Amino acid sequence: MRTIMPVRDPEALAILKSVARSFYLSVRLLPAAMRRGVATAYLLARASDTLADAPGIAARTRLQWLDAFEKSFTLDVSGRLPAIEVALPRGERVLLESLPQVIRAAASLPQCEARLVRQVVATIVSGQRLDIGRFATNAPGRIVALADAGELHDYAHRVAGSVGIFWTRLGFATLGGAFSTMPAARLEVIGEAFGRGLQLVNILRDFPADLASGRCYLPVGNPQDPAALAACHAATIGAARPLVAEGEAYAGAMRLMRLRAAVLLPAWIGRDTLDLIARPRQPGDTSHPMKIRRRRVWALLVRALCAPASQ
Repeated sequence: MRTIMPVRDPEALAILKSVARSFYLSVRLLPAAMRRGVATAYLLARASDTLADAPGIAARTRLQWLDAFEKSFTLDVSGRLPAIEVALPRGERVLLESLPQVIRAAASLPQCEARLVRQVVATIVSGQRLDIGRFATNAPGRIVALADAGELHDYAHRVAGSVGIFWTRLGFATLGGAFSTMPAARLEVIGEAFGRGLQLVNILRDFPADLASGRCYLPVGNPQDPAALAACHAATIGAARPLVAEGEAYAGAMRLMRLRAAVLLPAWIGRDTLDLIARPRQPGDTSHPMKIRRRRVWALLVRALCAPASQ
């Protein structure tokens, strides 16, 4: 098994790039003091997401996998996970194979950073557990939807809003006054909203595929009703836009150019993705791409690096 020290080892960066190409760019922009903690937390969260979403695996088994993962992570024992007998993309497969090393790398972080990583990963896993339980009863031809806007808010907070809070606390812990011009408490509120907005983008982008598998993350009364789905879909796009725009407010509070760019890039990618999603189409139509082109990402990256402090 390969030895991996996230971020310091080029191989770890290669894994990060293979499972999250756009986020990889943001991580590379971060000051060195933040980079290892952010990358380690992401790799752990992405590993737990892979376990929670393993295709064709019973809910009970996926919950057992999460139990084993969380025990290894929170108790710092780097224990061996059960064999994951499921076809996965190469990047995710290599990540799971390297998980004990990633866990040890998290434990080797400074105490404050390690505590923040454990907190955010535990919050994300709690959302993944709810997710598994919520959709465990769906059957062929049956679609299970979230009950109301409160459930959507809670889920988005656990799996993404909490990341905005983590990012803020880690920034102040590692960079101190060089991190932001804004008080921590206010910045946490903005970061949490921005994270939820990005999760709404993910939900909207994956909506057709989720619907085909019997899952509906939109709080619609009757997920079998195309008109109700379309209305809820449009409303969610409208709700996501101001939340994603909070990324620009967050970036504007960053003192360092590289930090501003690291935040602006996902904010602008999210905005452009919402524009793609908003193009007229029938719910469930997968004929139109919902990811922006790679060259557009690079153009946004250049623009983010050139953005003035007042952005």
